[in-house]
Amino acid sequence: MWIGSTGFSALRCKSGVAEPQYLFHCCMSDAITSQVKALTAGSNYPAVSSKDVASLMVPAPSLQEQVTQGRRLADMQASIDALQQRRGKLEEVRRTAARDLLTGTVRVS
Repeated sequence: MWIGSTGFSALRCKSGVAEPQYLFHCCMSDAITSQVKALTAGSNYPAVSSKDVASLMVPAPSLQEQVTQGRRLADMQASIDALQQRRGKLEEVRRTAARDLLTGTVRVS
């Protein structure tokens, strides 16, 4: 679930307490998005105030664990991005091959 709005809240990590990469992935997780969704339920114009953002319950393991998880999740996201890019290239190859075969540009022997 992605949330778009003209308003925003800036999240800052306290040095030695929270790791930015971990917090980013945490904010994209079901643990946080479900809380945000509950805050916006039933509204014609869904919005979350800065006070609501400050009240979100964020899992907070040790700083070292946050660093480890943040790096692991970033690595996984990089792998997913690379696979999606490769998939796009393979889809283009398939479309080109199908076009060439169906138009007779390439003959099957």
